[in-house]
Amino acid sequence: MDSRLHALEYTRIPDSNGIGEHGGRVYSSGLLAHLTKNFAPHPENVATEALAHILAHSASARNGLSSILSGTGRSEDLSYRTQQAEGDTLARPDLTGRDAQGRNIVLVEAKFWAGLTDNQPNTYIEMLADDVPSTLCFLVPQERVTSLWPEIYNRATEAGFNIVMEHDGEYKSACLSGNKHLLMTTWTTVLTAIETAATSSGETSTLSDVSQLRGLCEEQEAEGFLPIRPGEFGPDTPRRIVGLMNVIDQVISGLAQTKSISLSHLRATPMRSGYRRYFDALPRIIPTRQFGLEYNLDFWRKCEHPLWLWAHREYGSLAGLEFEDYERALPTKLIRENSGDIFFRISLPIGAEIDEVVRNITLQIQEILDRFQALKVNQ
Repeated sequence: MDSRLHALEYTRIPDSNGIGEHGGRVYSSGLLAHLTKNFAPHPENVATEALAHILAHSASARNGLSSILSGTGRSEDLSYRTQQAEGDTLARPDLTGRDAQGRNIVLVEAKFWAGLTDNQPNTYIEMLADDVPSTLCFLVPQERVTSLWPEIYNRATEAGFNIVMEHDGEYKSACLSGNKHLLMTTWTTVLTAIETAATSSGETSTLSDVSQLRGLCEEQEAEGFLPIRPGEFGPDTPRRIVGLMNVIDQVISGLAQTKSISLSHLRATPMRSGYRRYFDALPRIIPTRQFGLEYNLDFWRKCEHPLWLWAHREYGSLAGLEFEDYERALPTKLIRENSGDIFFRISLPIGAEIDEVVRNITLQIQEILDRFQALKVNQ
């Protein structure tokens, strides 16, 4: 975590009345309000402070976290603080859980896609209490468990810690010398445990906060850089992308030849998220407002489908309820963006040769354009 951020101490609040106090200031216990007042938009920092906020306001949340840690010998209620600098190195664990005697019982290092610092894990292991069971927990996306655990394991081994694996599955745990433990689990696992505990206690405010934090985590996990895996740079993916570009070009050329569309003053456009061919419908539906056939990496990732027909937001307004069947389809065939732009899912026939693929896509686009033409006539 960014060491420039100031340390915060979160005092446990006995009831969920929606108000807390920090540094003499009264603030709403709503997660978004709390974060907005205190932090710049740095995802890992915000996620850590959000988790600390939830733990400070809910005994059930702390019980939920303890249920994850129970396999490493921890179950008591702790007070959690963020950014607590200790020792000559001024190491700053993201989240520190201390008992009534002030001992470091739990240290949590929250990660999305940042790498390990020089202090991790060995300096943090040294910071753990050794006269009672204690745990250093790395909280990471599921995709990082298999790649990050070996690095942590090797660093600890090279520093002379005797590591005995306790669990080597969907989460990783190991016993170190004495009472110390090392744990790696996921944001999803921890948030689900907290959610389950809060649901049992009927804590709607906690559930709302967890939902907001879960959304942040899911967004970061979806958009972060994935660890590179063996064999994933074979020729299939680039061949598929080049093939999609060829299909798009052939569809657009064919529609232009039949005078269904115009390419006047328009050209193929590479984008950060893919490749788009702009065109005007003929006869023109909304002057100067184009469509675009594209492969879109963002939608490919989110919707597991690469090919889409983009339409300017004015077409989104014109569409109204005419494409309700597209929106109700499963999976949906129409996505409306916050900007007002709309995207139509263009199906790809399985097992077909390129000529059949081009013909099929052409018919789908022609149907969409025909519907818009009819809407224009009926205005």
